[in-house]
Amino acid sequence: MFSAQTRGTVYSRCESLLNGTVGVSLTALKEAFYGEYSDRLLLIDYDLLTKFPENTLKLFYKFLKVEYLIMTLEMLDMLTMSSIIY
Repeated sequence: MFSAQTRGTVYSRCESLLNGTVGVSLTALKEAFYGEYSDRLLLIDYDLLTKFPENTLKLFYKFLKVEYLIMTLEMLDMLTMSSIIY
């Protein structure tokens, strides 16, 4: 992940990440957030989603301008990934 030049210190590793994958992703997010189509972007705080899933999903549906489906939460209750039921 880090070359010999960038693994020297924590600072050089952080700089390497910011100039690479993390930096590109952060720049893309900033461009979307402040760009021409920012009204089409909805950022959902993960903590709010996990603490208040129903209210967060209602806001999400409202943002999409579609009718909220109560069964959405029931469908999430049945979510299974890698043989683990969440």
